[in-house]
Amino acid sequence: MDRHAALPRVLAVLAVTATLLSGPVPAQARPGYLDPAPLGRGSDPRVAHLVGDTIVDGPRRVLATRLGDHWDLWTTRRGYLLNDYVERRDAFRLVYVSRSGDKRLIDRRRGPAGVAVSPSRRRVAWGQGWAPVAVANPDTGRVLARRDFPDYATVVAVSEARVLLTLQPREAPPTTWWWDYRRDVLSQLSGEAAVRADLRHDRVVFWTGPEDRFCNRVAPLSRPDRTLWSSCRVGPRAWSPDGQRALATWTYFDENGTDRWLTVGDRTGDRLGGRVTGRLDWDAVWEDDRHFLTAVQSNQGIAAVIRCTVGGSCERASRLCDVGWDGYPPFYLPPPVVLTNNP
Repeated sequence: MDRHAALPRVLAVLAVTATLLSGPVPAQARPGYLDPAPLGRGSDPRVAHLVGDTIVDGPRRVLATRLGDHWDLWTTRRGYLLNDYVERRDAFRLVYVSRSGDKRLIDRRRGPAGVAVSPSRRRVAWGQGWAPVAVANPDTGRVLARRDFPDYATVVAVSEARVLLTLQPREAPPTTWWWDYRRDVLSQLSGEAAVRADLRHDRVVFWTGPEDRFCNRVAPLSRPDRTLWSSCRVGPRAWSPDGQRALATWTYFDENGTDRWLTVGDRTGDRLGGRVTGRLDWDAVWEDDRHFLTAVQSNQGIAAVIRCTVGGSCERASRLCDVGWDGYPPFYLPPPVVLTNNP
């Protein structure tokens, strides 16, 4: 597979501290495919999440959109942001939902887009492909900036003043840039493509190395030429609230789910504690510094959200759901729960 031609697909796939648990998690994840059914039932996720068409955020229940499938959820300063796919229209919708349930369409597009919410939750940026990249206040819907790029552009992250994005010319390798949208100034950050970044912890992950190896390089965002660690096997996906650990999985796994989550050291990439293996969701979020949430499907098609410790012990954090898997692809089907992308 040509690495440069594959980047949009790879970027599309890769693209609140809570109270500590009062006691140990009861069930131990063992090597092999984890079955959520025998796991002890713990509390519901302590981060905002969607259950069907309802946003659950602590004691708050807010009716979400009902027009399509929910792909992503973010929290904003005053509400929530949904990325929905409407199959009958073959379109994606970015929708703001207030805490009282009021809804506002932010954007509608034909294909998936990189979407990022700033650490302050006051800005959202979106864009992927040759369509314009836009920045808005998610709570008001006001578009603050919009720009067309001559290259294939993918939003990676956004701050109060800048958008981190990759630009891929048709006949050249991709590169990473800062777009200062207030001044409309573009400046190159790296000659490599960023696949994800954590602005709060000053981290960026680049796609680097041999053309067909899908290698990742982890660096400080403020010093992108300095390599903290690199791997052609696993890469970090989400940093713990204190920034000391990261959840990692394969840099490339050609399925709609992954088969393992590891806890690694932020600065070294060394494995810490145990691992969780199974038919797992590509998404995993930290609930606090020692517990994370993801979803798993058993070999019998029973799925649930699970809560795991950094040591690899897991309990169930949702009801069990029969996802209707009949033994054929896809590799993983999620339960009707979507965890927030910015806990």
